[in-house]
Amino acid sequence: MKLIQEHSLLIIAILLVLLIISVLFYFLRERNSRDDSSGISRRGSVSKEKFNLVFNQRNEESQEKVKFENLYNDYREKYEKACVEIGKLKSRIDELTRDYNELSELYNKDTAPYDVDEKSEGANPIVDHSLESETTQGAIVGQKIKYASFPRSAGNTIYFSDLTDKLVDDSYFEIRLSGDTDKASFRPLDFMKIRNYDPAMAAILTDGVKPNVASTVLGVEPGDVCLEGNDWIIKKLAKVKLA
Repeated sequence: MKLIQEHSLLIIAILLVLLIISVLFYFLRERNSRDDSSGISRRGSVSKEKFNLVFNQRNEESQEKVKFENLYNDYREKYEKACVEIGKLKSRIDELTRDYNELSELYNKDTAPYDVDEKSEGANPIVDHSLESETTQGAIVGQKIKYASFPRSAGNTIYFSDLTDKLVDDSYFEIRLSGDTDKASFRPLDFMKIRNYDPAMAAILTDGVKPNVASTVLGVEPGDVCLEGNDWIIKKLAKVKLA
């Protein structure tokens, strides 16, 4: 005991040194453990597992980037195509609006069919009776009704031939004869039905919109024919007002 008391300071110093060495050793061991867990060796290199993990993450990010760029390019292409189609639709709408305004102006200007003599004041409008019965159309005393197919042409002459007394399937024109004269008037029975046939349109003039876009016949001005031999020669074309 006396020996310990005499060397107590030395013993305490030795114990402190040992304690300090133990603490340092503990911290060094903890540091090495953290380095190993993070994939970094004591030499400062990266472990294979850590490298593979980072490499795979980078590849996934690159693939996502490519997918996003492809998606962006696809939507941009669709957007550009949509802009072109919208431009076409706007142009078509403008065109249809102009046509509608022209039709409205024409309709408001004159909604009633015009008379044979448009210059006559107080002239009664002509109503298209092409669908009425032969008895009703032939009610005028001394007037006779005949029917013709498409007119024919020879040189500059356009004429009707082979008239029939009854309305048949190929009857497209009505011929009205007054008395025993060699003159008569004619008109189309159903303009909408024959407007796409050139032989029929050779006997007709149109006023208003183009025949292929017309939806309504506002009036019909009969044409004139004259009998020469067995044929009825067209002297004046029929006129149809369209809207």
